[in-house]
Amino acid sequence: MMPEPENLFSFLKMFNDIDQNNFELLSSKLKIKEFKKGEIIVNQNSIQKNIYFLIEGVHYSYLSIEDKKHIIAFSYPPVISAIPESFHTQSPSKHIIEALTNGSMFYMSFSDLQDLYAQSQQIERTFRKLTEAVLAGIIDRHLELHALSIEDRYRSFCKRSPQLFNLIPHKYIASYLNIEPTNFSKLFNSVVI
Repeated sequence: MMPEPENLFSFLKMFNDIDQNNFELLSSKLKIKEFKKGEIIVNQNSIQKNIYFLIEGVHYSYLSIEDKKHIIAFSYPPVISAIPESFHTQSPSKHIIEALTNGSMFYMSFSDLQDLYAQSQQIERTFRKLTEAVLAGIIDRHLELHALSIEDRYRSFCKRSPQLFNLIPHKYIASYLNIEPTNFSKLFNSVVI
């Protein structure tokens, strides 16, 4: 039995006032998948053919260079887990999405989403506004990495995603914040949030 996607409905309503009928149309295309810690969701050089909405668990996206992971993003419920440039353009991904924990997610294919766009202006508008929010978040993250001190980056992350400190290895958070692990450890032990 598929879990009820109420959290997804609430999440999408943050971007556009999607009504129940359109959400039910969207929900009719959703499938569910469980994933295991360490499972690759999207591999480097492959095309992301599905968009994912996390129900439970944590994903992270990263670029692997010379066996070093450069963390780009963390995803946790109810947000989307995606590599936007791969999914939206159906081109090979430069990044990897991997499960950091066990969990489950709803998913929908690119072609099903395109069909929904053709059927419902409200769904198309919701996803356009969601994509705009993702773009704004990417720009904010870029500015954060280039303009803020390591302590300010750390504080910002603590406010945005405090639950991740108990769910994932701190070395991944340090990589995401572009902070050396020793400096991250000092911040973790000294900065009170």
